[in-house]
Amino acid sequence: MLLKKYSLRLYRPKCDVDTELVNAFGLVSVDLSPVIPYLNAVIHGAVYSSVVPSLTFYREGHMMTVQARQIGATRCADEAEARELLDWLVRLINDTWARRDSIQPRYDEVPPLTPLQVYKLLPGTNCRQCGEATCLSFAAKMVAGQRAAAECSPLWEDAQYRNKAEALTEELLKRGYEVPAA
Repeated sequence: MLLKKYSLRLYRPKCDVDTELVNAFGLVSVDLSPVIPYLNAVIHGAVYSSVVPSLTFYREGHMMTVQARQIGATRCADEAEARELLDWLVRLINDTWARRDSIQPRYDEVPPLTPLQVYKLLPGTNCRQCGEATCLSFAAKMVAGQRAAAECSPLWEDAQYRNKAEALTEELLKRGYEVPAA
């Protein structure tokens, strides 16, 4: 067993003062760097960085992270949900570490998606059907895991945006985002 416990820290994001959601970090005493490439091999669509050994991926609308000395989950309803997510991550880390002899570690890096990259693949009409004032604000929230691609109705319903929808789907899948079924 690689990771036995973590010290939970909760905080509200300063950039979204109206939210009731909290972000959670679990500080750990063991170096998780060795398991990160193995996790990169078993978690579809994770974003791996070798510069600061870390892995980021999405699970049920939560951005999850594994770094050398901490694990994390965003957008938790409360402490109970934060513990549930981090406990799941601990189990995944330990299971992956236990099976490492049968896993080929992956060191390939996929750069994180930026709001501008997503914006270029949206219709760009600022129609507000998603509830955001602009497509760029929707893109920023989508990259942050606060909005889902499926919430952009014109992208999926209007045939003129089919190529953009396919390109966005490809970029999202590479990075572990949830996308609507075709």
